[in-house]
Amino acid sequence: MISTKMAPVRLPLLAIALAMVWAALPVQAQSMDANPVDLKFEVINATTGAPTSVERMTIEYVRTRRNGILDFEPSGSSFVAPGVPIKDVGKYIVAVWHQGVPYWWSLRGRQLMDQTTTLHVFDTTDKLDDVSIAGLNLVVKRQETLLYLEYMLQVDNTATPQKTVFDRTATFEMNFPAGASNIEATYRRGPDPTPFEAETRGSSQLSLAVPLTPGLNHLRIAAVIPWREGMEIPLGGNLDIVDWSALVSPEWLEVKAMELESASGADLPGIARYSGPSLAAGRDFPLRLHSGEVEAGPAEDLFTQDSPAAADAAKADNSGEEKGGGLPLPFMFGGVFIIILVVAAVLKRK
Repeated sequence: MISTKMAPVRLPLLAIALAMVWAALPVQAQSMDANPVDLKFEVINATTGAPTSVERMTIEYVRTRRNGILDFEPSGSSFVAPGVPIKDVGKYIVAVWHQGVPYWWSLRGRQLMDQTTTLHVFDTTDKLDDVSIAGLNLVVKRQETLLYLEYMLQVDNTATPQKTVFDRTATFEMNFPAGASNIEATYRRGPDPTPFEAETRGSSQLSLAVPLTPGLNHLRIAAVIPWREGMEIPLGGNLDIVDWSALVSPEWLEVKAMELESASGADLPGIARYSGPSLAAGRDFPLRLHSGEVEAGPAEDLFTQDSPAAADAAKADNSGEEKGGGLPLPFMFGGVFIIILVVAAVLKRK
């Protein structure tokens, strides 16, 4: 026979145990479904068409987040990744590094298990002959004593045969305002933005050590600068800039430069849009910033200001004082009463 005194203690313990088992079920099911598999790969140099080797390979399983399941250094152009836990319907991110440049692929488990997976990489060069900035959007935002800058670039690599342009020291350079801090630089090719080295050189140059694969490369650079009236934001660098625009906030912030066109009336309220000419490599195109004529209305204290009713009453009182008015009503009644008493006393004596 089970004592009823023990039931309040055992039931909570049983519930906790069941909860732990239930929470562990998805993990157990995942581990049971993901059987270790030897995966076959071959790597082809797309520049030359010949097999080539890579320095590193990683595989990540993607569910609610990415989980690393393999990180090793393969040997040769054809190799086996041993004992990789794979689910046939799972989603995986495969990455390899060739000549210091990472390349990514998104593949299903069935694709990895059923065949030899062929991965294409490119030769690397530091030549900029076939590289240009196809588009540049510069966002300028002033907040009190600071100026926030954000450069969004589309860098086009049209090299033939196809090659990745990369220099560990500086792939290319762009003009950059002096005194910038909190510089953040990322490119977007893999599953997440990937940071790369961006360092200032001298007083107005930014060196970008970023790999530029064939086609369009999307880069983002952000920085903060102390605000100065009449300060300049330089545009240009050692690449041609085919097309560019500047978005400025607040909209009253004036931007001055030769050949600069205003596109006010854009679809973004509170933001002014400007565009300028195409810039050949080596040309410096400074944008000069001014606060402009910003007129603010007088400050109002909503907590101490008189209400409209009180203001009207005060106005009425003031107008009465200005006109001289009459005696107050109580004094008028008192004077009449005294006159009546005097008349009554005279009549009584008679």
